[in-house]
Amino acid sequence: AVSLLTPRFAVVKAMVDGEVVDIRLIMDCKKSGLNATLVTPGFMLPTIQDAEDMVIKWLDRPLAAYLSDGSPILDYSLQLVYIVSVQVDIDVGEMFHNYRAHLSARKYLGVRCIETKNDGSVENETYMRSSVLVFGCSSSPYQAGQGQSRILDICKGDRHDDSNPWQWDRVHLNLPFSRNYDPSLPRILLIRKDGELATREATYVDDIRIGARGMVRGRSASKYLKSRMNSLGNQADDRKSYPPSTSPGPWKGNLIGTATPFPMKSTTGKKWSRFRAGLTYILERAKTPGVIETAELRKIAGLGVHLTEIYQYSRPYLKGFFNALEAFRDGRDLEGWALGSTMESAKLLELEDAGTAKAREGYPILTRISDELVDHTKALLVLFVNEEPLVVPIRPTDRNKLRYYGGDASAEGFYSTTQYPDGHVESREGLWDERFAEGGSNLREAQNQVNHLLGEVKAGKHDGCELWCVTDNAVWSSVWQKGMSSAK
Repeated sequence: AVSLLTPRFAVVKAMVDGEVVDIRLIMDCKKSGLNATLVTPGFMLPTIQDAEDMVIKWLDRPLAAYLSDGSPILDYSLQLVYIVSVQVDIDVGEMFHNYRAHLSARKYLGVRCIETKNDGSVENETYMRSSVLVFGCSSSPYQAGQGQSRILDICKGDRHDDSNPWQWDRVHLNLPFSRNYDPSLPRILLIRKDGELATREATYVDDIRIGARGMVRGRSASKYLKSRMNSLGNQADDRKSYPPSTSPGPWKGNLIGTATPFPMKSTTGKKWSRFRAGLTYILERAKTPGVIETAELRKIAGLGVHLTEIYQYSRPYLKGFFNALEAFRDGRDLEGWALGSTMESAKLLELEDAGTAKAREGYPILTRISDELVDHTKALLVLFVNEEPLVVPIRPTDRNKLRYYGGDASAEGFYSTTQYPDGHVESREGLWDERFAEGGSNLREAQNQVNHLLGEVKAGKHDGCELWCVTDNAVWSSVWQKGMSSAK
């Protein structure tokens, strides 16, 4: 028999032929009161953008030479030798257990083991305590993440050492509105002494993703990092590490591939199917009885927010989900809802793979399905109509796929202009109809910019392009940035 000073439960990690072969022990430090005594700072985790910035398109010359040549357009139909980005995955074994718990906290991470006897004799008791970070302790993620970040910095070694596969020499800023901005490349580029893109890594908890130029450099960087990690007691688990590849498995639930000349990204088939099934379920519940389980709606919405990392165009249609979820609160209207915090909390449900009870905390059991939610669900089903995940490019193909747009509107009239890479501009101006002019400055600014851009998009002038829009209207700027607004 085993009695724990700290309540605990186990989560199955692996099963073979229906038999549990590996578990994760989680201590309920909230129930024991330990979490209430700890400081748990917030911290940032990498996003899919960090992984995207480690890969670039195929080039027939080192990156520095390509930039100095003015980012020429390459003809990939030619049989040339191209330098290709590859990705490597390393898994940190026993992540939390690589780091020590503070001496003052260890006495609260105890287990009492009792040797049970049925003959009436004395039953011996043994007390054991954990000396490492445990799952269930609120400060463990911060402490482990901080420690892992420091160890990786140490393991990557001296960046000035020519023999170091992680070396880099200088930073190249590839910024919008600068003279030589190239939208087909990341904004910040670390360049090696040999002129090639430097090897980098992004670590999401215990999943390390390495981006390197070429198979040889990818293997070298991975071997170098793993050997130094293991020498410091940081377990680089070979069972879950994968060699360099142009089509690696998912990282943070997303796929990035470099098997084609231009890097592409998508979600996994499982997440794509789950979201489509969730949208269909909402429409079925809308017909009868007109309500849906709040926990289920929050999980569908959380998955939708997670998918916006890949499919940004779906973000505006999630507004109906969060309006419906928050409709039960007193004194809430469209202009007063805290949509940002609501979306972030829903996204955590997907990242944590939360259960029904967790997803229902603080909300009623059922949520009424509004007309707006139905409309937005139908719109999302149009965007996610394919059976298989849509694969989309990470960036435009070349430096000419760039547009700058600016427009302004007053109570009387409007003006819009688009600038193209060769310097020529296309503009339009006009006066408002008197009835429309009464609609307010936010509406006029939006109508002016959207009408101008819709005409150009329908004419095929911006296909595959990066478009920068400039406005002096704070509300409309927020809409451009967030993809939604609290104003009806």
